Formats: sequence, C-alpha cells, structure tokens
Amino acid sequence: MVFLQELAQTMNYFKLTDIVLHEMSNNQVLATLRYQGKLKKNGAIFDAQVAHHWTLKDGKVVGFQQYVDTKQLADAANK
Repeated sequence: MVFLQELAQTMNYFKLTDIVLHEMSNNQVLATLRYQGKLKKNGAIFDAQVAHHWTLKDGKVVGFQQYVDTKQLADAANK
C-alpha cells in the first residue's frame, strides 16, 4: 500500500498499458507492458517498456522479478 501512496504523491497519473501475458512452463508467467506516467515535480512524461516475471505455486505468487527501462524513468526524473 505504501507504494501506491508514494505514486499518488509523486505522479499526476500512472498507468499500465499494452499488457500481454505470456504463459510459460513450470508455473512461470511473463507479462510485457508499459509504464506511462507524468511526474508532479517537473511535468515530465514517461513511457517505459517493462517485463514482469512471476513464479506461482498452488495458484499463489511466490516470486516476482521486474525488468524496466530505468533510463527512461531516470531521464524523466532529472528533467
């Protein structure tokens, strides 16, 4: 919940778009998507490519790894 509160304080908006789920074997799921948002502090807009790798066990998440275009986010934060 803290993460969502921080988003609300620092962003005019934040959304996930272009979400595609790619099923994999052995309870692995890959999601490719984009983070789009606008920073309150400088009005910078970003549109970063992202991948989420989820590991499931008995229908529950037991692992999560995020890969994101950090340069896109850093460039927006440093405008």
